[in-house]
Amino acid sequence: MGFLTSVATSVHYALFSEQGAVQSIVEKIIIPNIKLREDDEEMFEMNPQEYIRRDIEGSDTDTRRRMASELIKGLRKQFELPLTQLFTAYIGTLLEQYKSNPEANWQAKDAALYLVTALTVPSSVSLLL
Repeated sequence: MGFLTSVATSVHYALFSEQGAVQSIVEKIIIPNIKLREDDEEMFEMNPQEYIRRDIEGSDTDTRRRMASELIKGLRKQFELPLTQLFTAYIGTLLEQYKSNPEANWQAKDAALYLVTALTVPSSVSLLL
C-alpha cells in the first residue's frame, strides 16, 4: 500500500487512470484493509487506552488501516470525484449491513466511519495532545 500511495502522489499517478483501476484498488486493497479483523478486536480488548491513543496520535503508521487511509488520501488528490462516488456507495452498503443486524454487523459501521474520516480529514492535519 505504501508503494501504491507513493505512485498515486507522484507524477506517475496516470497509471491509475485506466478504466476500473481505482475501483479495483478500492475493492481489493482499501476496503479489506479498512475492516476490523479479529486481532484488532483482541488488541482493543487487551489494552483499549493504548489502542485509542495510537489511533488518535497517528503513531499507528505501519498498520494496515492507517496505510489504507493514506492510500485513500493519495488517490483523492488526483481522482477525487470518482473516488468519492465509489466510497459513497460503499459507505451506504456498509451502513445497510449494519442496519440489518446492528449487534452482529457493528464492524460494518466502524468501517463506514473510518472511510468517512479518511475521505474528509486532510493529511496535513495533526492533533496536539
